[in-house]
Amino acid sequence: MNTPNPFNITTAVDYSDEEINKYWVDFTSHDKNFLQLMKTESPMPMYILGGKGSGKTHILRYFSFNSRKLVYREDFLSKITADQYLGIYLRCGGLNSSRFQGSSFSNETWRTLFAYYIELWFAQLLLQVVEEVVNNTDVVRDEIEICREIVTTLFDRHLDDDLQSFNAVNLYLRDLQKKMDYEINNCSVTGKINIGMEILVSPGKLIFGIPKVLRQKTGIFKNFQFIFLIDEFENLLEYQQQHINTLVREREAPVTFRVGARWYGVKTYKTFSGDEDIKEGSEYEKYIIDKIFRENDDFYEKFVKEICLRRIRESGYSLVPNRSTDFDFSNYYDQYDISGFLQKVASKGEKAGHLITLKSKLTGRAKSNDIQSIISNLRFPLDVIVERTNVFIFYREWKRNKRGNLVNISESIKDESVIYFENLDDSIHTRHAKVLDKFKNDIVDQLFKESQEKIPYVGFDKLTKMSVGIPRLLLITLKHIHRWSIFQGEIPFRKDRIGFDAQMRGVEEASNWFIEDARIAGANGRRVSDVIKRLGQYLQELRFSDTPPECSICSFSLNVNDVDEDIRKVLDYLEQYSYLINVPERTEKNSVRKFVTYQINGLIAPKWDLPLFRRGIIQFNREEVSAIFGEDNEDYERLRRTKMNKYNVPFSDANLSQSLFDEFTNDSAY
Repeated sequence: MNTPNPFNITTAVDYSDEEINKYWVDFTSHDKNFLQLMKTESPMPMYILGGKGSGKTHILRYFSFNSRKLVYREDFLSKITADQYLGIYLRCGGLNSSRFQGSSFSNETWRTLFAYYIELWFAQLLLQVVEEVVNNTDVVRDEIEICREIVTTLFDRHLDDDLQSFNAVNLYLRDLQKKMDYEINNCSVTGKINIGMEILVSPGKLIFGIPKVLRQKTGIFKNFQFIFLIDEFENLLEYQQQHINTLVREREAPVTFRVGARWYGVKTYKTFSGDEDIKEGSEYEKYIIDKIFRENDDFYEKFVKEICLRRIRESGYSLVPNRSTDFDFSNYYDQYDISGFLQKVASKGEKAGHLITLKSKLTGRAKSNDIQSIISNLRFPLDVIVERTNVFIFYREWKRNKRGNLVNISESIKDESVIYFENLDDSIHTRHAKVLDKFKNDIVDQLFKESQEKIPYVGFDKLTKMSVGIPRLLLITLKHIHRWSIFQGEIPFRKDRIGFDAQMRGVEEASNWFIEDARIAGANGRRVSDVIKRLGQYLQELRFSDTPPECSICSFSLNVNDVDEDIRKVLDYLEQYSYLINVPERTEKNSVRKFVTYQINGLIAPKWDLPLFRRGIIQFNREEVSAIFGEDNEDYERLRRTKMNKYNVPFSDANLSQSLFDEFTNDSAY
């Protein structure tokens, strides 16, 4: 049976224009959608930023003429007139911008050549679109006059009179560009550029001039906006971005711009207009796509659900119901049976992992009879979560009162556990209620770890949460899951639900890919990969320590004053590539010191058994920042051992400087 993988293609660059439309899904949030975000009727330029895989390319290509014309097939004229804009799409990745630097030429020479090249390139793409419109509508009857106007008024010297069609002008521009390509590509070898290569047009003259002529000379373009959709802006060098910024700032109607880039990919907002920055709000608008997704969780879940359904159905699977609002992915992806797991742990009695671990920690620190009494007091056969909470509270009390009578402590906890269990509706002030209010998920995950079983990261909702507002991360995860499902003999979306094991293996594979991608990216890849592993391990050991300092540990904050330039670069890299997600800044109580807070990416979380939902935030002190994000692995190992001794039996505080976070630890609440 043919079982195609609906999630094989994860990048919009690989789509044809037809597939861009086929797989398009609108994002609707509080009565807004992508059309309202793009504001195709607005002359205000826009920078559309986002993490790798957030969907920028798909958005820009969808609003391009090459994609829209597929919608115009029937009744072309009325539909394009209704749109009232032409989207001219171009990828900076295809420019190979690094050619425009080096050799023996001055920066000014390269700046002039690049500006001229951009004129030729943009104008060609524009005229290709115009020619298609003309051929499909047959409404432009003054093509010769329009071309004569372009040739005589926009170029800096007189050109041949035989350029009397859009195609002829475009071929002429293409020939000029080819000559430039030849000279620029060979200058690194020859060390020179042909002196006979002329600059025939001033910056912006064609980009702004051709649309003006079209608007003046034709009826169809009279009220049109011409939008240059510039994708992969991050591939341009800084001075090249400065040139585009200058075009954005000095735009002339009816031209405007939508610039797409990875959100860290804008190297500068400066222009060549007095070296001034373009001003957000008055000269351009800015949107960060994945941030919008993360701020609208419910809408994002519906959005990616529809993306997945579209792909599954386009791959030939018949799914019911047809409306995505009624579709339940739990019918196709197994959920984990937590109750069955808890029963399994409870059935082990005193041989359960958490009790065996406790017994080993007590051995040598308490008499054998006392150890048995403590274990007996903390046992709670009626509810294994209450039992693990007993152990949790016992460790806290042991840490707080190291010289106290451990048997008496366990007896007190035993009495309170009965009160809590028998009065669940009226036990909000008990220690058990307070612990479980914050730490229940951690306690359940502790049971998994102590039972030597994998913590389940399964179910479509949890997989969606792991993608942290970046649809490609979800698609990559689902791609690996689908492959594992087929490998294990399942027939997904037709006969079988995708099982727990296939999901776990797929998540593990996607997580490993994401981490490995950090190692191979850039000169500092190995350093960054080491930092990710240190951070994951450190948070994991804190979370699964005997007395975790916070609940749901997957986030940390640090004082910006504790970060030197070297570590700042590492943090920027991790944030730029979405390994860390920046959450809103906060100011410390009674202080003006600023802290920046990060949450670890959900796709990394399973690697170190971390939660997907953020609650408690660990505050790193200067020592921790230096050890985790620095270069010396020995410093990190030394810090880790010392720090973990503080949170694990025997709870040693040996020479560890106290972080501000410790002053506000939840220990004091119980």
